[in-house]
Amino acid sequence: MAQHFSITPSHLSKLFSLHGSKGFQEHLTSLRMEVAKDLLLQTELPISHIAERCGFADHNHFVRRFRTWIGQPPSRWRKIQRSTVKARSSP
Repeated sequence: MAQHFSITPSHLSKLFSLHGSKGFQEHLTSLRMEVAKDLLLQTELPISHIAERCGFADHNHFVRRFRTWIGQPPSRWRKIQRSTVKARSSP
């Protein structure tokens, strides 16, 4: 993104944070995690495919970032969220 605007990544982050509470990288990670959560809930895709779709070249890096960001590994989060949804929809 910075290269597109011919500025340095740190300058992009500073400009970005002037207009919001998050820096560019934090905002981008937040968006990626929201997409990942949607894919985990709505699809049966393997974690490695979800990582790729969310812009992570390395599956292990994605799992570590997800755990740091969400508090659980993606496979556990998926299982817990799905069981919660099923429990809510049961009569």
